[in-house]
Amino acid sequence: MAIVKELKVQDNLGFVDSLNELEYVDGFIYANQWGSDFIYKIDPETGYVVGKLSFEGIIELYDKSFQPDHEKVLNGIAWDPENKFMFVTGKNWPLIFKIRVN
Repeated sequence: MAIVKELKVQDNLGFVDSLNELEYVDGFIYANQWGSDFIYKIDPETGYVVGKLSFEGIIELYDKSFQPDHEKVLNGIAWDPENKFMFVTGKNWPLIFKIRVN
């Protein structure tokens, strides 16, 4: 296995770091930013962020007993290409969210 390409990802505020948990979906890269409530939609040709999904406070809406901390962060993306759904979860989260992205 060899590295084919490296991207420096940036949005309107500058470079975006700490990206992990990548999924390639319909020509774009979706990446979780470790320690944040955001998933970035990235153009793989340019590295520019073309969209941003916020999951701020979502887990607390569905699980009132959930207590966020540094060990319970957004950190899971999976793509179902057949049904066009994205599954999103987090480290030590009790739930998985099934979403549709445009």
